[in-house]
Amino acid sequence: MAKVKEFDEQHLAKAAKAGVAPADYVPTKEKLAYSCGALMDGGGVALMACVLLKYMTDSLGIVAATASTIMMVSKIWDAITDPVMGFITDNTRSKYGRRKPYMFIGGIALIFAIFMLFSPIKDWGITSQGGMVAWVLIWYLFWNTCSTCSQVPYTSMASDISPAFSERNNANTFKLVFSSVASGLAYVVPLLLLGSYQKGSMTATGFWLVMAILFGGLFGGGLIVTALFAKERVKPAPGEKKQKFNLKDFLKGYITPYKNKSYAWHIAMYVAAFTCMDMLSALAAYYADHVWRGVILDLGFIQMPFGSMFIVAPMMVAAVIAFPLVRVVMDKKGKAFAFRMGLPLYIIGGILIAVMDPAWCPPIVVPVAAFIMGFGFGGAQMIPWMNFPDTLDVAELKLGERPTGNYSGMMTLVRKVSGALGVGIIGWVLTGVGYDSYSVAIEASKELAKQEGALQTAYNNASGLTISEFFRNFGAQITGQVNMMETKPADFDILKVADGVDTVLLTIRLLMGVAIAVLIAFALFSSFKFRLTNPILARMRYFTEKVKAGEYDTLTEEEKEERIALINKHYGKYNAEEDAEMIARLKNAVEEERAIQPEEEPITVSEETSVEKEEIPETTKE
Repeated sequence: MAKVKEFDEQHLAKAAKAGVAPADYVPTKEKLAYSCGALMDGGGVALMACVLLKYMTDSLGIVAATASTIMMVSKIWDAITDPVMGFITDNTRSKYGRRKPYMFIGGIALIFAIFMLFSPIKDWGITSQGGMVAWVLIWYLFWNTCSTCSQVPYTSMASDISPAFSERNNANTFKLVFSSVASGLAYVVPLLLLGSYQKGSMTATGFWLVMAILFGGLFGGGLIVTALFAKERVKPAPGEKKQKFNLKDFLKGYITPYKNKSYAWHIAMYVAAFTCMDMLSALAAYYADHVWRGVILDLGFIQMPFGSMFIVAPMMVAAVIAFPLVRVVMDKKGKAFAFRMGLPLYIIGGILIAVMDPAWCPPIVVPVAAFIMGFGFGGAQMIPWMNFPDTLDVAELKLGERPTGNYSGMMTLVRKVSGALGVGIIGWVLTGVGYDSYSVAIEASKELAKQEGALQTAYNNASGLTISEFFRNFGAQITGQVNMMETKPADFDILKVADGVDTVLLTIRLLMGVAIAVLIAFALFSSFKFRLTNPILARMRYFTEKVKAGEYDTLTEEEKEERIALINKHYGKYNAEEDAEMIARLKNAVEEERAIQPEEEPITVSEETSVEKEEIPETTKE
């Protein structure tokens, strides 16, 4: 604890020197409490993207296309609930804050949701395709509703934790470490558990209890800690009243955030990078289990069957290692540069993984390529959470208020929808190339291999390169076993399955390569369009606080022109009439407040915002 106290004192001294007001400073203990909520933020989406599709297709026997549709239906529901939650949290006024009550309630509900979602329903007698689909759909919808209740407010906390962007950056750096650790656990541990369950070394009940207790406690407990011990320092603007629900205005909320150019490009960067990670994580299990099936990875001191952990774990470790470098580059070169600097490594590593073939490539090369990808992904994983509150500074400059709930609701929505769409594409494409019949043949072979004999030996020795030959040699036995299964495809033909193995495995590899090349290239392009820097943000806050204090008339003509130029460049087209109305509204609100409480001192501009105009590089001012 002595080290934490010493760090706090040193940090406070630096914050004071930089001009951060004492009220804006976030103590280290609170940064840690705030970061606990990131366990769900980083791990929740990762968990579902990584394991749910494979759990439905390979463990429950749900058709891949149907499983993908389940995930997409839940996101259609999110398209309604996320913006609604943004409206609710923006219009909440309580002594506990606008965001924290919902994180507390959502955290408790998430624990129950994960217990129900991964319940051993086959052991409970639910074995029909329709029954399993209905169970997963209902409880996945409930899970997503609980996620919305907690995550939209938590995303808003990235802005509300402090009005000072330097403090936000520091708090969100803590958050990203927690998020990355949770992502790593959520990508690796469930796949190990699912592998043990599918191999028969863990029962369905054991898999359920470990998943529910571990991740329910991690995700739900983290949100409860944040709700209890973090503070909301950014309050509603002077005169900002609760809004009554209006359907027309609500529907506009789906579009309005994207009028903010900085927010739109931030979302493009965020969605492209994280959708790629979701697809890669979902494909990692298929890639390891089928493309590299039967391959032994020799680490020198131990030999292990090749698994998805040799892809996901090196990526997550490398991303965390890259964080300190990304933070240094961010402070010196800006957030957009820090975001894109490693993306070429991500693309190179991803393409290497996609083209590598067990027929000629040593398996040790795969985790090396994954490590290269992870190091390149460090900036893409870290920077979006630094950019989000900055886009609200841009909105506040233009609108006179921070639509945090609306922005966080849309950010949460597009993250969920894009992740589900990316994973959904995997399921739909795999169904199209015959994966469902291939998966049923594998399940039937597993059952047959439980009995000693030539088939057991042949199955255990079959690799991704020889599994088609195994299907041909034991086709009659496999077909007989399939005919006794409830989840058998109507047109199952073992010879067609054998002929299609190469197509299935090639498709898995191509999906990985194409997803990485296309999505990361788009993220790279988008980063060049995001142009906010710390000096620009400091000037924005200077102008915003002047307007909020009712002191717009004290600005010089040159400063007024500069403010207009910032709005045009970073938000969108300047509207003089709307701007004049906003300035007048805030000035009247300040005057009314002073009339009621004349003893209070007028709002002053903090030293952090009083950056001289000359500090902005000329290249950032057009």
